[in-house]
Amino acid sequence: HRWQLFAVVPDMGGKPRTIVETPSRVQRLFPGFEVTLFPDESEGYYLNSSSETPSVFVSIRTDEGEADPYPFQATLSYNEAARWMDGGEKVERAVAWPELAAWLGDREYLEGRYTAADLLMVTVLRNLRHTDLVAQYPTIKAYCERCEARPAFQKALRDQMADFVEQPPAA
Repeated sequence: HRWQLFAVVPDMGGKPRTIVETPSRVQRLFPGFEVTLFPDESEGYYLNSSSETPSVFVSIRTDEGEADPYPFQATLSYNEAARWMDGGEKVERAVAWPELAAWLGDREYLEGRYTAADLLMVTVLRNLRHTDLVAQYPTIKAYCERCEARPAFQKALRDQMADFVEQPPAA
């Protein structure tokens, strides 16, 4: 049989379990994974989010003597996934935006309150303004608007853009 990542869904808790089993197919759910955003991975998040198919990358392992592979870790960073593959890991991918929209749900911010993770995530999502990817998901669009309206975000953006205002690019 062939193992394939089908989707990444919000964590429902519990232990790994079979959710569909037919003679030709078995689908299993592996809960308990967290995707943590790290400031030093921002380039990898940008590369992923600006690609045609932004994805969640999942490293897949099979223990020696075991037949069934299992997901080991997950990331939104294109660079981190590439490092895993360079290290010999098998990496599968699933489309990211529906999962982000579902996970955000009614949350105002990623961690319940506005944190650096929100500042980083919205910075990445702003790079997609030239596409309709964010607009397709009202939850993500509202999240971006909420974060961009925050004084802390406005200040960070002003500070970042100050260098360009003070020293415009040469014509």
